[in-house]
Amino acid sequence: MASLVDLQNRVALVTGAGRGLGAAIVRQLAKQGAEIAFTYKSDSETAAALEKEIHALGRRCISLLGCVSDYNRAQQIVDETCSKLGGLHILVCNAGVASSAPIVRMSENDWDEVMAVSLKGAFNYIRAAAPLLIQQAYGKIICVGSINGLRGRMGTASYNTAKAGLLGLVKTAAS
Repeated sequence: MASLVDLQNRVALVTGAGRGLGAAIVRQLAKQGAEIAFTYKSDSETAAALEKEIHALGRRCISLLGCVSDYNRAQQIVDETCSKLGGLHILVCNAGVASSAPIVRMSENDWDEVMAVSLKGAFNYIRAAAPLLIQQAYGKIICVGSINGLRGRMGTASYNTAKAGLLGLVKTAAS
């Protein structure tokens, strides 16, 4: 088994981490020694339970309410993470939603929500965090994608398009 990376003295911010994959990412980063900030959209009880779980591991942790599609809130969350935890070293853009329907039955609202959360959300957080990461000459940005960003599949046009766009965003941000 490969050894884990030591993340002592590192601060990680994970979007969309109130439950599911995001919560698992938070747990793993904390087990590896990172201090944690994470965002959630609505379930404050679940977020508080995860925050308590991370504190029990001996890590500092803050949970922050906010929708990733709001750039101003993304900037506030990056700033609050730095203020309360002493910096930012790792950004994990995990927030995402899916809406399934054939294109001819997909509503514009459903399409827009998937794009706003799954693609624009990553853009907002990369844009908010990048100046700090550049200034400190250190940082890691991880965006959670999907194989569906590389292929088409009936009924998942918005999700697949958002994940394909995320791939382009990551390639551009890395260049």
